Amino acid sequence: MALDGTKWAEQPVWIHTDLLRPNLLVNDGRLTAVIDWGGAGVGDPAADVIAAWSVFGEAGRREFRNVLQVQDDVWNRARGFALHQAVMIIPYYRQTNPEFAKIAARTISEIVHEATS
Repeated sequence: MALDGTKWAEQPVWIHTDLLRPNLLVNDGRLTAVIDWGGAGVGDPAADVIAAWSVFGEAGRREFRNVLQVQDDVWNRARGFALHQAVMIIPYYRQTNPEFAKIAARTISEIVHEATS
């Protein structure tokens, strides 16, 4: 599924690249700020769709995709990016930031659940 997306061939767009739960500040259920802009730049918009799995559950992911009107190829690349990012986070942060590693494990679980549903 993650390999089903075609390569991004359009103009690069501004991206954050790290829209994970710890970088999203929420107040009263509303997003109020996005922090950690160290990876910001221009590139494939799929990098910012990673949030579909790293932040949301199934229902939220569906709404996120609908509101942003994410195309299939972008969605599929984003799923691969999300899996790659989460797999890299777990061994790197397992000892130093176990809560962050748990978030990454949850992302993997969301991806696997979606793939097997």
